[in-house]
Amino acid sequence: MRYLRAFLFPLLAALLSLHGCTIKPEAYFMVPREEVVQGEEIRFFNYSRDAEIFEWDFDDGNSSDETSPRHTYHEPGDYYVTLTATGRKGHRSEYTKRIKVVRSTYLMVDVRSTEGEYRVAGARVTMYYSYDDWHNQTNKAAEALTDSEGIIEFNYLGPYTYFVRVESDDHSNADLGFYDVNAVRTPQLNPDVDTYFTAWVEPK
Repeated sequence: MRYLRAFLFPLLAALLSLHGCTIKPEAYFMVPREEVVQGEEIRFFNYSRDAEIFEWDFDDGNSSDETSPRHTYHEPGDYYVTLTATGRKGHRSEYTKRIKVVRSTYLMVDVRSTEGEYRVAGARVTMYYSYDDWHNQTNKAAEALTDSEGIIEFNYLGPYTYFVRVESDDHSNADLGFYDVNAVRTPQLNPDVDTYFTAWVEPK
């Protein structure tokens, strides 16, 4: 009996200690990219633990109480987004992440066929951040269809170089880009300069 008491008393004390402890929340969130363009919508993915109430401060005078909100910044700059997560017992946890917002640019893409130089309407134009993204068709920056004149305008791209993939029922620039990266690479975009790019495509 003496040995049984020596075993049970510490075990009972440990169980009572666990029963009385409070689980505290842990705030945490992620975004697809920490550098975005002004006017671009950002989705905030909330991965907080043991929390029931969420308060977001976007550092631009706006806030939200949604679990995983969306937000758009209209001015360039550095913004420190803070998520406050509150648990059942009222305990709070904060997590802050910097979002860098850069100025938007203007890019006009003119899609033309290598045979006859005619423009191609209704073609899907996809912008990628890198040549590897272009090749694997992953991590796209923007996507839209050319108008009836074979032209598409992008107004919310960052000041970078992009890689353009064009596909339609009858035309593509996949082979051109595979053999020559310069055929699909735009110039460096600049917020103070309108940029024009001709995307050549081949008939399928």
